[in-house]
Amino acid sequence: MKIDYDRFYKTKQAESIYYLLIFIFFVTSVTSVIYNFALDNIIQEVLNEIAKDNLNVAKLNKSDSDWRTYRNEEYGFEMKYPEDWTYFDGYDYVNFAKFFSPENKNEMPSIRISHYKSGIEVDDYISEERSWIKQDEECENIIFSSIPAVRCDPAITFAGSNFYFFKNEGVIFDIEDSLRNIVSEGILSSIKFFENILSWKTYRNYEYGFEFRYPLIGDKQNIKVKSGDYWSEIAIQTNNGFGGFSDYINLIINNNPDNLSLGDYFEKNIDYKNLLINSGAYRKHTRPDGIEYISSESVPLPNEWLEARGPIFVYIVAMFPSKLNLVTFYFSPEFFGEYAVEKNIKFDDLAHRVFSTFMFTE
Repeated sequence: MKIDYDRFYKTKQAESIYYLLIFIFFVTSVTSVIYNFALDNIIQEVLNEIAKDNLNVAKLNKSDSDWRTYRNEEYGFEMKYPEDWTYFDGYDYVNFAKFFSPENKNEMPSIRISHYKSGIEVDDYISEERSWIKQDEECENIIFSSIPAVRCDPAITFAGSNFYFFKNEGVIFDIEDSLRNIVSEGILSSIKFFENILSWKTYRNYEYGFEFRYPLIGDKQNIKVKSGDYWSEIAIQTNNGFGGFSDYINLIINNNPDNLSLGDYFEKNIDYKNLLINSGAYRKHTRPDGIEYISSESVPLPNEWLEARGPIFVYIVAMFPSKLNLVTFYFSPEFFGEYAVEKNIKFDDLAHRVFSTFMFTE
């Protein structure tokens, strides 16, 4: 039998083309499916990020009243953070504040704040304690909460974190932001510093078993104590550059023999004939430890200067149920108030800060 090679080859060529077209169609179809699947995933991820950003913007735009306040009296600063964030309360070595965002499922905090008390400068601290950061390539000088600082974006990090380093009141602050979005930036931008109480002196009274901290005002200070049948008064005094001593903080511990409530004691012992007291605003407060107290804060002649610096009179009365004692603080407008002005702190804020350090130790 004679074979028609020409026809044979044409048939084989047609079959090859046919199978090639089928292969191309198959590859194209699979590639299209994969591409569309990948594209859908990319689009979904983008939409998720947009939704997350919108949620973060909405969260950031909430008023301060919707955010919680973290306040550290020892190192003199406070900051705001969203109510759905978690704050780790407790020190571990140098870390004293850890904040976790709701989407954070790791053990690593979203924002971590550490301190370092050694008398070195920021650049030396980074070189010694964060030696893996290349300062020349990965850091820049910025202003953080009105304080000169260094911001670093190191390539070698566990979660692509930003770091902020600065020195305030002799303490190096080391802040890590592993979240790096508009919410974490909003939290960090809310940090405000005030005079820390590390430089304050501690007064301890072993007879009544209490202590509190107070700022040192003037060239010299003196403590004057006098007692009655059921009360004891401690006066923190300053020479304020003059020859004699004047009171700038007065504290009275009352044993409360009549078992008066906080409100009854306040009403019974306030001198309403005093112009400063009579024009005062009375407010009830509760400390984080649950201690209730009443403050009288007076601005008899309000103007812009007083509104910026707070009242010129502050009187605080508190009850400590565990001791049944009533505690009264009076702060001198002349000396304590002037000190607050010099430090650019509102008089009432500084007075409440002193009271926040008072505690019974026994």
